[in-house]
Amino acid sequence: SYTQSPVQPGYPQMQYSTGIYPVHTSVPYGINQRPYIKLAENVLPTGDKLCTYKLINGQTVTIVQKDGCPVIKTAFKVGSLDEPDGKEGMSHFIEHSVFHESEKYKDVMQAINDIGATHNAATCTDYTNYYLKLPDDNKERLKHALDIEADMVFNPKLSKLDKERKIVIKESKESENS
Repeated sequence: SYTQSPVQPGYPQMQYSTGIYPVHTSVPYGINQRPYIKLAENVLPTGDKLCTYKLINGQTVTIVQKDGCPVIKTAFKVGSLDEPDGKEGMSHFIEHSVFHESEKYKDVMQAINDIGATHNAATCTDYTNYYLKLPDDNKERLKHALDIEADMVFNPKLSKLDKERKIVIKESKESENS
C-alpha cells in the first residue's frame, strides 16, 4: 500500500489502498451526481495508478490500483503527540477499542472474520492506521469491508473498555522495556 496522499488542507485524511475503485451509489454529489469528487490522479514510480477522491461525507480516499488482494488502510493524522497532558495513551486505547462494536456492527471482529479478512492497526506519534486485508478482489466483499471499516472508525461504540485498557497498559509497559 502507498501512504503518501495529496490531501488538501482542512480535509480529514483517509486512505484506502485497494485494487478496485470506489463503488458508485445513487447519492447525488456535485455535477457528476456521484458520491465523490476526484481530486487527483497520479502514477507512482512503481507504475501503479493512484487516485484521490473526496467523498460526500468529507473523507478523502486514496486508492492505489494494484493486482492481488485488496488492503483497505484508513489513516488518521492523529497520534500520541496530539494527546493532552494526563491523557497519554488515549490514541492507542481508541485504536484498540474500535474493533469491538460500532453503530452497525454489534461485533466488528466477527464481521471482519465473516468476510474472510484479516485486520491490524498501529498508533504512532503523528498518525493512527487501521487495515483490513481481503482474501481476494471480490467486489461484494470489498463493498462490505469498506462499510465495516468506515463504520468502526466513524461510529464506534467503544465497548469493552476495561479489557482494552489492560491490553494497552500491558503493551505500553512492554514497549518501555524494549
